[in-house]
Amino acid sequence: MLNLANIERDLAMLRQILEVIELLVDNKTMGFRKISEKTDLPPHVVKYILSILQLDYIVRTSGKGSVLTPNAKQELKFLEEDLEILIQELKEAKDHVSRILKKLEEQE
Repeated sequence: MLNLANIERDLAMLRQILEVIELLVDNKTMGFRKISEKTDLPPHVVKYILSILQLDYIVRTSGKGSVLTPNAKQELKFLEEDLEILIQELKEAKDHVSRILKKLEEQE
């Protein structure tokens, strides 16, 4: 059967990424150690998240730490759209499972 652990792991990572982004929105500039303190994420996890965000041009480094780029807002809009699509696809999958279960119950 399908292992949902990967999806759960990816969602946990997404939550952490969004937590870091929100801190940068609220504080403008922060170093990875300060982000680690505020989020209770280990420093190596914060560094990994920041590297992902840099690759996506959402964050850049400055002399005082990491800062959001002007591109961040557009990338978050894309993420929001992707999440809406994913929510719909998950709902459709759940509805499909419900239909199958109903058929199985009718066969009993």
